Amino acid sequence: MLNFALKQEYDRRIEEFRSEGSEFLTAADVWRQRGRLWRITKNRLSSGNVLVSGLDWDDVSSFYHKTDTWNSTLYKFLISTKPLQDWSGDLVSLNQKIDKSYVKRVGTVLLSYYEHGMEALGFDIPGGAVEQAAENLSQTLKIPLTVIERGVP
Repeated sequence: MLNFALKQEYDRRIEEFRSEGSEFLTAADVWRQRGRLWRITKNRLSSGNVLVSGLDWDDVSSFYHKTDTWNSTLYKFLISTKPLQDWSGDLVSLNQKIDKSYVKRVGTVLLSYYEHGMEALGFDIPGGAVEQAAENLSQTLKIPLTVIERGVP
């Protein structure tokens, strides 16, 4: 789940996703699919949210390379080794409490905290891929990198 606070960046990214043939949903698409009652009672999306399917670890760092607003933009990624039956619902669920059963079902959850850092949650996280993405970001954005491994969630 990506969040683009600036309208022109949001529009540019939507156009990129279309031209690349990416499968994606805007917040408005989700609202239309789920109906008015869901939007009023369970909605946790903002108009700048975009849900994108089919990304991989390499795509994570590309979102930071292509924008200058990464330090004011919240990104939440699900990286699964298997196709998710309800990928958009699983992404929307990232705005709620994340528990062990959720992580076991979906795979790896990667959360960015603006310029404060990133957090990867999962039971089988490919450490090398995460650290490589973090190192690339650190070098590109010229920010220090600290990796803290916490163990089993």
